[in-house]
Amino acid sequence: MFRFAQDNDPEFTLNHRPAPAPTLVSKSVTLAHDYLLVMRGAERTFAAIAEMFMQAPIFTLLYDEPGTAGRFAGRSITTSPLQHLGVSQATFRKLLPLYPLAVERLHLPSSDVVLSSSSAFAHGVRVPDGAVHVCYCYTPFRYAWYEEDRAVAETSPALRRLLRGQLRRVRKWDLSASGRVDAYIAISQLSPGRKNSLVYEIDGASSAVAWDSEQPDHLWIGHRDRPNELLLRNPALMNAAGSAAARLPGGHVEGFADTFGAVFSAIYADVIAGAPSPSPAYATFADGHEEMLVGDAVLESSSTGRWVQVARTA
Repeated sequence: MFRFAQDNDPEFTLNHRPAPAPTLVSKSVTLAHDYLLVMRGAERTFAAIAEMFMQAPIFTLLYDEPGTAGRFAGRSITTSPLQHLGVSQATFRKLLPLYPLAVERLHLPSSDVVLSSSSAFAHGVRVPDGAVHVCYCYTPFRYAWYEEDRAVAETSPALRRLLRGQLRRVRKWDLSASGRVDAYIAISQLSPGRKNSLVYEIDGASSAVAWDSEQPDHLWIGHRDRPNELLLRNPALMNAAGSAAARLPGGHVEGFADTFGAVFSAIYADVIAGAPSPSPAYATFADGHEEMLVGDAVLESSSTGRWVQVARTA
């Protein structure tokens, strides 16, 4: 979800710039990850997160510096006592029954924010009093929730019954641990029911609007002092630009594929006219350049922790 807050606006508007908000750059942050044994998708993502907070200590169950290609060399890394067992990527699954207890016994320092990166156990860390715990969740622990049969099949027949019992206990622990997390950022494409959900929400002082790509014909309008509204797409109620982009009458759902038809129609109309319209209904090279300039400013703002002017030139 992309959320733009305008808490100080006297009236709801899309044109007001949001007031500056505190950023994590000014906060003390502690990082946690399941285990750092190899460099795969989750580890590469966590490495990028860690580079954003170079002074943040890192807590993890297991750590292998050569296995992670030195990406975390020189960082303050605290592991669980299981580190002394010398397990590797090939053998770490044998310690499954011990991970829930081990992650809860990691002693995190006092901090404002704990940011955990988890596809299994890291979200179960016990955070210090007063800290906000945000979990960047790749997926629920797959062997416990939706790949139990695969995990059992890879286990010796003599241990399969024990493993199923342990996975039941892990599921119970997982649910309990999730209740201690203040906020989840869920990125998994395996989240049940979510197919292609992209949600935009704009919040003003007295009203808000939200749009979900899985329900493209609906615009949710929220109010403080009267019932909320659900506005259905209707070209008859749109302005000229909106009705020109609508290819179907009201009551007929327009979706992802229809956007291309609307864009191409606008482009072809300008081609026939022999010149771009004063305000094209499609992205231009100038728009692409603007997007690059804004992206550069976002990166600079993130690294410096301050507002940055977009470097536009005449």
